[in-house]
Amino acid sequence: MELNRQLFRAYAGLAELAFRDGQLARVAHFYYAAAHSTSDPALRRRAQSEARYYERLSQDDDYLEAEVRRITWLHHIRQMRTMAGGIFFRGLAGRRLDRRTLPGCAGHRAGADGVIRAGVAWAFLQPALATAAVGAPGNRHLSDSGAPHPVGSAARA
Repeated sequence: MELNRQLFRAYAGLAELAFRDGQLARVAHFYYAAAHSTSDPALRRRAQSEARYYERLSQDDDYLEAEVRRITWLHHIRQMRTMAGGIFFRGLAGRRLDRRTLPGCAGHRAGADGVIRAGVAWAFLQPALATAAVGAPGNRHLSDSGAPHPVGSAARA
């Protein structure tokens, strides 16, 4: 049993290396070999699924283009959400640090300066919240392509 487990991991590692080198046909070959080297049905199904996915990528140029486009959009959405989160927390920090500008709070500083600071903080907060709200469904939709993740790697976020 230990030999089969090590053999499976070796084939999965070779598939990872082939993927990094851009050799999709070899990736599929190594995943098929990994599937045949294990007696565990779950590992076998997963490796066969990986092999079919990479085999289709290597043989169908339209599918490869669609996957590259999907991954590019997913990357842009995640980048947008990260930036929106940074802007949101900067705006939130600005609101918390300048509580004196809020009407009705103790120590409220009246005048144009307080109104401007409050307006700037809300100008940061509202678009950032809207961007994060719009980005979440897009992220969920684009990340669920049915494409498996490499067997030997950590879970993808």
